[in-house]
Formats: sequence, C-alpha cells, structure tokens
Amino acid sequence: MKKIIALLLSLFMAACAVSALAVDSKEELHEVVILAGEGTIHIYWTTDEVGEDGNVKEVREEAAAAAKASSPLDVLPPEIRAQLPEGFTTVNELESLKLEGDLTGLEQLPVTFKFATPYEPGSVVYLAVCVPGETREWFLLKGLADEEGSVAVTFDAESLAKIGNHNFVLMAISEK
Repeated sequence: MKKIIALLLSLFMAACAVSALAVDSKEELHEVVILAGEGTIHIYWTTDEVGEDGNVKEVREEAAAAAKASSPLDVLPPEIRAQLPEGFTTVNELESLKLEGDLTGLEQLPVTFKFATPYEPGSVVYLAVCVPGETREWFLLKGLADEEGSVAVTFDAESLAKIGNHNFVLMAISEK
C-alpha cells in the first residue's frame, strides 16, 4: 500500500512539475536574456500600452488600421519603406518590447527573437523598429532566420542609443 501511495505521490509531483513549466502568456514564453559585458540586458515582450516616453499601443493600433485599409507597412515612414527590397511586403509580427539593462559602452547587441511565426531557415527578415515619444523614430534592421525559424539580428550602438531603456514596437517583415 505504501508503494502505491508513494508511486501516486510521485506521479502527482511529476504532473505538477510539468504544469509549472507550461507557459500560457507570451511575455513569459518570449523573454530574451542577453549577457553583455559585465551586466545583463533583458529584452522582453510587453503588454504595456504606454511606456515612459511614448504610446506603443497607438503605434500598434495605427498599424492594425493600416492593415485593414491596405497594408500594415503604410504605417512606416516613406524613407523606411524605401529601404525595403522589392517583395518584402508580408508582416506576420507586430510586437511591443522593452529593453532593460546597462547599455553603457555597448557597441552591438546580438539578439535572437522567437516569434509566433517560424521563418524559413536562412531567409531574410527585416525588423522595423519604432521608438515612440514626442516624435516617433523608426529604423530598419536586417535579420536572418536560424534553423529553428527564429530571427537573429544585431542591434548596433546607434540603434541601442535610440531605444535606450524604453518600450518600442517591432514589426517583422518578410517576403511574400
């Protein structure tokens, strides 16, 4: 009898451990932690509607409205759209993120994003980044899909300076 109880208790504890590892929320699933230099930098998905310096919800709503009207790319400034190669018109991801950590003296920050949409390994994915504030600042980064379908990209010093420790919006743009 004791063996049966011990077995049932073990099975119960194993089930609890597995359910504790199950993740329902996007924020928990997609946190990206990057070690850089002496400290740790965190980039994580956020549901914050208004950051310290700008309204990411407003940017996301404008992109959704543009998608209904014609294309979510219509939310991008003309100079950013002009940087996209021909055929890059598919937007599968539009996310709000937050970067935290000490960026002092950091020249570049390689990051791999695991999106809900897996991308074909080796394919190019452009990431349009918007830093909302008094004036929105958009810039474009070129990423490459890895073997798992995640997108690897490197934020340079200029990009990191624009983002700082603030909320930003990320739009993943791929070919048709």
